Amino acid sequence: MSNKGFVGFLFVQFALFSVLSHAQVYREGEVIVKLKGDAKSTSAASFVGKVQMEKQMSLSKSWMGMNLHHFKASSGHTTQELLEMYKADPAVQYVEPNYVFSKMDVQEADSVTGLSESQAQASSSSGGFSHNTAPIQAEDAWSVLSANAAAKPIVAIIDTGVDYGHTVFQQSSAIWQNDDEIAGNGLDDDGNGYVDDIRGWNFVGDNNDPSDDNNHGTHVAGIVLGIGQDIVSTVPRAESRILIMPLKFLDSQGSGATSDAIEAIHYAVNNGAKILNNSWGGPSYSAALHEAVAYAYSAKAFFVAAAGNSSSNNDSTPIYPAGYNVPGLAAIASTTNTDSLSFFSNFGLATVHVGSPGSSIKSTLPGDTFGFLSGTSMAAPAVSGIAALMMFEKPDMNGFQIKNIIFSGSNSVVGLSGKVNTESRINVFNAVRSAQTSSVDPSQPAYTISVDQFSRDLASAMDGGAACGLVKALGSSSGALPYLTLILLALPFALYLHARVRKTGSNRRRHDRFVVDTEVAIAVGDRMLSGRVNSISTGGARFQAEDLIERGSVVTMIITSPDGSGRIEVQGNIVWSEQNQQCGVQFSPDKLVKATVEAWTRDLKKEAL
Repeated sequence: MSNKGFVGFLFVQFALFSVLSHAQVYREGEVIVKLKGDAKSTSAASFVGKVQMEKQMSLSKSWMGMNLHHFKASSGHTTQELLEMYKADPAVQYVEPNYVFSKMDVQEADSVTGLSESQAQASSSSGGFSHNTAPIQAEDAWSVLSANAAAKPIVAIIDTGVDYGHTVFQQSSAIWQNDDEIAGNGLDDDGNGYVDDIRGWNFVGDNNDPSDDNNHGTHVAGIVLGIGQDIVSTVPRAESRILIMPLKFLDSQGSGATSDAIEAIHYAVNNGAKILNNSWGGPSYSAALHEAVAYAYSAKAFFVAAAGNSSSNNDSTPIYPAGYNVPGLAAIASTTNTDSLSFFSNFGLATVHVGSPGSSIKSTLPGDTFGFLSGTSMAAPAVSGIAALMMFEKPDMNGFQIKNIIFSGSNSVVGLSGKVNTESRINVFNAVRSAQTSSVDPSQPAYTISVDQFSRDLASAMDGGAACGLVKALGSSSGALPYLTLILLALPFALYLHARVRKTGSNRRRHDRFVVDTEVAIAVGDRMLSGRVNSISTGGARFQAEDLIERGSVVTMIITSPDGSGRIEVQGNIVWSEQNQQCGVQFSPDKLVKATVEAWTRDLKKEAL
C-alpha cells in the first residue's frame, strides 16, 4: 500500500486529568529542591549556602544520596515565589511544593470494645477471632508456618504512629526495638541521626515518641500482626513472628507532608525494614517522593500502598504513592467479605494491582481497645502482613519476588474483573506455601527515574514556563483551588501515512512515528483553548498549543482505528522535550496496545526521513 495513496481517519480523544483535578494542598513557604550532579560537589554546597544567606531560607533537611533538599522560607516568600525563584537556577534539576498527603480510611470505628469484651466476643463465636470473613485462608497459613526463623522481618508502619503500649503488641513482643540505641541517655548511640530512637520516630514532632494520636496507625499495625496470628481471643498471646516499626509522619488529623514521608521512608530502609506499609496518599505528583520510593526499591524492600477511597479509576485519575510505576510497589484495592470491590475503593486495570479485604475490618485501637474501620488503608496492611510471613519463611527474598508470589497466588474473583491488574483477591495460605517452596531469586528489574522522564520541567515549571503554558497557577495551601476537569477533544483528522523508518546508530528511533495534523480544543471551565497534534506513535503524541495544562498531568488517550472497527486506550503524561522544544504526551503502552497499533499500520509502506 502506498503511503501517499491512502487517506484514513483516526479519531483521538484525550481526557486530561490535571494534577489539579483535586485541590493541591501543600505547606506554604516550603519547597523541595533537587540539585544537579553530586550532592557533595562544590556547586551543591554553594547553592545551599547561597539560598540560606541571600534568600533567607532555612535548610530543614537534606537527603544527600538523592541530592534533595527541603527548604523553608524565613522571609515571607510564598510557595509560588519560591518556585519562580528556583526554577531558572542552573544548579536546580527541579523544585516542587512540599505537598500534603492524608490517611485513607472512610469511616470511624462504628463500635469500640475493650480488651476483655473483645476476647469474650471472640471466644463465644464458633471460629474465634479472624481478620475478616472473606476466604483469604489466613488461619490455614498459620498451621504451616515454621516454628523459628533466623530473624524477624520488620514492617514499617508509615502512618499516624502506633500505640506501642497496647497489650496486644506488648504481650506478643511485636514492636521493633533499636538494639543499637541506649534508651534515655540523650545520645545518638548508633549514629543514624536520631537521638534515643529506641522504637521508631515521630517526624511530626521530631522526637522519639511515635505514639498514635489519631487511631489510624494502630489499626493498621493490628491488621499486619493479625494476618499472622490471633490478636484477640488467644491468651496468653503467642510471640509475634514479625516486628512492627512505628513511624509517625501523619499528624493527629491524619495529614502529613512530603518531606516527612520521604524522611520516614529513608528511616525505614536504613534501619532494616524490608516491608513498608503506606495507607495514605493524595492527588499531587511529587518527583521527590517518587525518588524515595525508588530508593526503597533499590534496597529490595516491598512498598505497599493504598489505592484510595474516592471510587475512581486510578488509571485516569491517579493518586500517589500508589500511582508510581516502581517495580517493587503494590497498589491495593479494597474488597468486601463477598469478594466484590468495596463501594469506596479506587480501582484501575493498569495501575491497581490486587484486591484485599478492607470493608469493616476489626483491629486494634489506642487504649487497649478494638474497633472496626474500612478503607484501602485497611486493605493494604493485609498485604504487608502476608509479605512479612513470607519473609519470615525466606528472609532473603526481595520485595519484587514477594510481590509477584502474592499476585500469582491470589484468587481470581468475578468482582474484580476489569478492576485490578490481577483481577484477584489475596490468599495468605497460597502465598506462604509458595514462599516455602520457591527458590530465592535475588534479581529484580533495573529501575531509574530518568531526567528525561521526570525533568525539572515536571516540577519546577509548574507555575509557568516556555512552550507548554499553564491553565492555572497552583492552589493555595488552604486548598482553595476550584475543582477542575480538563478535557481535550480532538476533531476527526486525516492520517497522513508517512510512516518514518527508524534511524540507525545513536539517533535510532524507539517508535515508528506517523505524521498527523489535527486541530484540538481543550475545555477548561468556561474557557476553550486551541492547539494542534503534529504526530503520533506507539510511544506518544507531539503537539503544539497556545495554552495547555501543566507538565506532569495525567493523560488518557483513546484511539479509534482508521476504519472505525477498533478502539484502544493508553495512558501517559504531559512532558517537555528540551531537544525539540516541544510538548508531548509520553506513554508506555502494554503489549496489547502495541500489537494493536502495529496491526492497524501493518500494510503501510515506511519511507525514510
